[in-house]
Amino acid sequence: MTPQERTLSGDPEPAGSLVAASPVRRSAKPRRSNRAVPFGERLYRLRLERGLSQLQVAELAKISPAYYSALENSKKRPPPDSTVDSLARALSLDDMSRADLAELAIAERFRIETYRPLPHVRDLVVLIRCRESVLQPALVEKLKQQIREAPT
Repeated sequence: MTPQERTLSGDPEPAGSLVAASPVRRSAKPRRSNRAVPFGERLYRLRLERGLSQLQVAELAKISPAYYSALENSKKRPPPDSTVDSLARALSLDDMSRADLAELAIAERFRIETYRPLPHVRDLVVLIRCRESVLQPALVEKLKQQIREAPT
């Protein structure tokens, strides 16, 4: 019996067999690195999920279609918080998705890589202040308390 036939029949592999020790490999899509998806790419995916055109989103968000296209294609830096909020409303995002989009915009604007811990408490304070409008007030207060108690 060949190793493939043995695997298909469910018979255990003999001890010392290379087939038993080697993992089964499946063809999988290439994985992205741990880096966050760029703001423009996330905007593009959200728009496609909702079946909207660039023009429709731009009109709903009250921005120019050229500016929206530049954002989506990462030709412009992520917009200010007010524009991110307009885009979130135009795309009918829930609170969690809205916060994620705002976080991506802030991270790219300030060149903070979101998958790494922030090096300084000062940076964390800036991030909280920028996102305070989309965070729950109780969470903001809890974070501020933890910052106050953190060793300097």
